[in-house]
Amino acid sequence: MNKKLLLARLLTVAAVLAAALALCACGSSAASGSAASGSGSAASASSAAASDSAASAEAPKAKKKSGTVTNEIDMTNYKKGDVIKLWLPVPQSDDYQKIEAVKTDKGEIMTDELGNQMVYVEWDAKTEPKDRTVKLTWHVDRTEILAPEVTEDASKADPEAEKYLGGSEMVAVDDPAVTALAKQITEGKTTNYDKARAVYDWVYDNMVRDNSVKGCGQGDVCQLLSTKAGKCTDINSTFVGLCRAAGVPAREVFGIRINADDITGNQHCWASFYIPGTGWYAADPADVLKAILTNEWEKDSAEALESKEYYWGNCDEKRCQLTEGRDLTLAPAQSEGKLNMFGYPYAEVNGKHIDYYDTKNFRYTYAFKEGAVAPKSQKGTVTNTVDMSSYEKGKVVKVWLPVPQTMRYQTIEKVDFKADTASKAEITTDELGNKMLYIEWDANAEPADRKATLSFHAIRNEILAPEKVREEGVVPENIAQYLQGSKMVAIDDGNVKATAEEITKGAETNYDKARAIYDWIYENMERDNEVKGCGQGDICTLLDTKAGKCTDINSVFVGLCRACGIPAREVFGIRMNDADITGNQHCWCAFYLPGTGWYSADPADVLKAVLNDKLDKTSDEALAKKEYYWGNCDEKRVQLTEGRDLTLAPAQDGDKLNMFGYPYAEVDGKAVDYYAPDKFVYAYAFEQDAK
Repeated sequence: MNKKLLLARLLTVAAVLAAALALCACGSSAASGSAASGSGSAASASSAAASDSAASAEAPKAKKKSGTVTNEIDMTNYKKGDVIKLWLPVPQSDDYQKIEAVKTDKGEIMTDELGNQMVYVEWDAKTEPKDRTVKLTWHVDRTEILAPEVTEDASKADPEAEKYLGGSEMVAVDDPAVTALAKQITEGKTTNYDKARAVYDWVYDNMVRDNSVKGCGQGDVCQLLSTKAGKCTDINSTFVGLCRAAGVPAREVFGIRINADDITGNQHCWASFYIPGTGWYAADPADVLKAILTNEWEKDSAEALESKEYYWGNCDEKRCQLTEGRDLTLAPAQSEGKLNMFGYPYAEVNGKHIDYYDTKNFRYTYAFKEGAVAPKSQKGTVTNTVDMSSYEKGKVVKVWLPVPQTMRYQTIEKVDFKADTASKAEITTDELGNKMLYIEWDANAEPADRKATLSFHAIRNEILAPEKVREEGVVPENIAQYLQGSKMVAIDDGNVKATAEEITKGAETNYDKARAIYDWIYENMERDNEVKGCGQGDICTLLDTKAGKCTDINSVFVGLCRACGIPAREVFGIRMNDADITGNQHCWCAFYLPGTGWYSADPADVLKAVLNDKLDKTSDEALAKKEYYWGNCDEKRVQLTEGRDLTLAPAQDGDKLNMFGYPYAEVDGKAVDYYAPDKFVYAYAFEQDAK
């Protein structure tokens, strides 16, 4: 395709952009579409006339759309005793969309055999109906696809593309009617590009949009060759099926339009085909036929033809791809047959699938907030090395190294360790669920050989405060443990209880009480850099001294919250903010609100900034940091463990461990001071991923 002609077409279609933006989604919400020309063989009459004026024009710049998508599910209408399983599609990053900060308040992210990701949630028969809700969010940066210049070279074919030649239950590419029509349409065409364009033109000329079809349609190609009418999955599956029957790899993808605040029902299916030497080439005849119906255009009108040319090779930015593939087995596998497509949430009650169009019982919504800030992320590899060679031969040396886990705001992968000379080396789990690498060298080990390495790759997302705070409901059983005291966090102490009551006097909600405690700490406590390590977090002492390090300050917050009935916890980790992060351990905290979940707080980091940056507590800079660390939490930290008064796995010989944010070791059953680097030699290093 001549570049000048392509540019001319793109300029000519500017006048029809507004009309295309009136496109609706598969449901009732308004959707968007651009009308600009791509590289195809059917040019509009005005394109050639405009070619001279466009000769010196700059190449078009792809549009972008950014924001946060929220998918909320409500299964409370089903009775107690029902076993409910739920799968929610989760998007992934690709060449045209960047997905960040995927968060779910229930379930876990799974991957099926095709690579589609999903949140899986299961409620057993004992679950109270009111607890059957899920909230899934992600941030998306989507880029418009602009038609590439086509180079077709069979010698550069990707063998992986061949899997997109097969059929499925609905896309029956071996059906005689399908193969015969594909042969007729593409007769005389020798390239994938020309064959696919012939199919695209046939779909445009012969099919129509039918708004009476439920949802996106089912995409039954054999039936559609008779009816020649349907929704997006129907029309684009016909394109894909005929392409495949003609030997052209093609695929449908399923997603949702991000074009309004309420995007419930805005699911959409679009397509592409493969050209060796070029790659995947976009095509969406369904959006063209939708524009024709919505705007009451004639198919031979300039507006319709320009829309047709735009969606040949181009794809607007107001959509987010969720999954691809047909005849799917989810992860874990669903009970009832293969899934035709996975563009909607899917659920089963007592082993029977629920119609995802049954919005009375299977209630879900999608919302989009344009321009919402994407949480920052930190990605890289942490390496923990240990050297216990300073202890003489004949001693039994045991080491426990904290191992992080994947959770809501962090993904941990590629956990690896090396302890070749150890008599034991394994990853274990304690009774609280903390993981650790346990290493043991027996008395026969050579001191010089007592060396080990633990490494892991971490992706940590910034925590952003929720926009709305709710306190409806009761505290779940698994949260009740965060109301208990510990040796250092003595919440039943008279002074602790009296202080908590005094601070929270007049506050009615747990949120307000926790905020009052946060404010009190800011106003009354100080950072003390002379304290060793992170401090011990002895709150009875700290209410007198009112000074300490991160474990000290945040343990006071946690203890005072618990003393007035608010579940709260400290977590222990390490900052990923430098190449050498030895000694960068940090403690931070959160409190729990039914209806909201865990709400982050880190008064210790605020007071650290006040001291290190020599800020006045009343200054704008100090107050800004105070507000940030109320509900937010930066991305440059990785959580290792949580809990106090710990028994490790296997159990240590020494006393219960106050906290497990540092490596812990014993020599002949005696605890080693992890603040004594001359004997207990260890280091942490961080290598940030290349950007």
